[in-house]
This record gives sequence, structure tokens and C-alpha cells, in this order.
Amino acid sequence: MTKLDSVEPPPSPLLSESQLATLAEHGEERTAVVGDVLYRVGDQSYPLMAILEGEVAILDAADNEIVRHGESKFLGEMNLLTGQTVFLTAVVTRPLRYIAVDRDALRGLLFEDGPLSDLLLSTFMARREALQRVGR
Repeated sequence: MTKLDSVEPPPSPLLSESQLATLAEHGEERTAVVGDVLYRVGDQSYPLMAILEGEVAILDAADNEIVRHGESKFLGEMNLLTGQTVFLTAVVTRPLRYIAVDRDALRGLLFEDGPLSDLLLSTFMARREALQRVGR
């Protein structure tokens, strides 16, 4: 059994249609193909990514899969806001259409939209805690 097998996967709540629409107003729609790396361990920054269609696998530094995110889910962790380097790698596993919201736009949005802010921040914190448990 690996360390990952004994740890609950990080939370992965769904975004509502209205939350996706709000993110679309503050970001840009992009696409990616199977095998594309959206961000990797050591990157300095990446945008929040809200998935409209497709799927992404999240891998740890040893390329072990932690979780997969699909439609109406989002990619991101506390380092998105803090500026710390990226701890994980995100690889497209099914053709992807997503909304990318850069860090500055996201920070402003967190002040404007309380429910979205609560969802994102609580998920980011829970994901960080899950990552810390894997590292033990």
C-alpha cells in the first residue's frame, strides 16, 4: 500500500452554473488535448481552472495519481493565492475545455463573491491539508 492509498483524496466540489458563469466573466475559455500538462511541480504560477468539459489527472511529484477532476470541478490549491511554487502536476486525460482565471482576477473575485470565495478557499485549504498528510 502506498502513502496515497491510505489517504482520503482531496475534496473536489462542483461549481454551479452561476459560479461557472461568474468565472467566465473574469477569465478566458481555453482548450487542451490529452497529454497536455496544465502545470507541473515547480512552476511559479498557474490560473484557477474551472472545467467545462473533459478530465484532468492530478499527480504528485513522483507521478502518482492523486485524483481526477471532471466537468464542473476546478483545479487549484492554496499556492494559487500565496505564490508558492506548485506541488503537483495536472495532465489532461480527456479533451478539455476550461475557464482560466489568473491570480489577480481571482483575488478580486474572492472579495466580490462571498459564496464562491467560501467554496474555493475552503477547498484550497482542505486540499493543502490532504497534501500535507500524504507527505507524512
